[in-house]
Amino acid sequence: MLDRCRYDDYGMDAGYTESAKAAFTAYLGAEPSVWPVMPRGQSYVTSPSTLQKNWLTFRCKVIHDFMAKAADKVHEVNPAVRFGVYVGAWFSDYYTSGVNWTSANYDLKKNESSYKWVPSNYQKTGFADLLDFIFLGAYASTGSIHGSGEWSMEGFAKLGGKRLCGAVPYIAGPDIGNASGFEGGHQEALMPDIVNTLLDSSDGMFIFDLCHVRQFDYWDALGAAINAYIETL
Repeated sequence: MLDRCRYDDYGMDAGYTESAKAAFTAYLGAEPSVWPVMPRGQSYVTSPSTLQKNWLTFRCKVIHDFMAKAADKVHEVNPAVRFGVYVGAWFSDYYTSGVNWTSANYDLKKNESSYKWVPSNYQKTGFADLLDFIFLGAYASTGSIHGSGEWSMEGFAKLGGKRLCGAVPYIAGPDIGNASGFEGGHQEALMPDIVNTLLDSSDGMFIFDLCHVRQFDYWDALGAAINAYIETL
């Protein structure tokens, strides 16, 4: 199970190493005319240049190719071991971390307004099809359990299923310690609604994080909610 398998930034500043420049040059077939490619501190794109489109695609290809090698290595050691990764479910701006966690069969241009800029080869970087499972961080606030869009737990989970195209089982989970409204604890009453919503909207549920369950003593509330859900099956 991998975590933080992405470029460590949200401003698209990461990755400007000499080895990356050499690899990007090989990818382009010529040295980039501008380096760094993106302006420092830029945190989103609307109308990127051709070079910037290639750079953003290249970053996703780096992560995709690593995932392919890691999955192959794990399965080489033991084919029965399942291989997966955690990602944030806020896909609309996840390109800033160099990650395309969708299925390679997903139509980005058709379905995602924030990805209208992508070149035709961008979707080849989708890595969901390489996995045995994927965890989606549905890290919405206490007041946003239900909804159809991003930044609601239900929306995160359902949109995740659409983006994964059935390529891989997906498990959605809330952040019950850091997300808005959860910081101070005392949210036991929300656990049944969270459990029911996420289990109805995805293939399973995880909780972020065990330390928060301990800190706020949510053991009984979660256990009761999960057992109640199981009894309905």
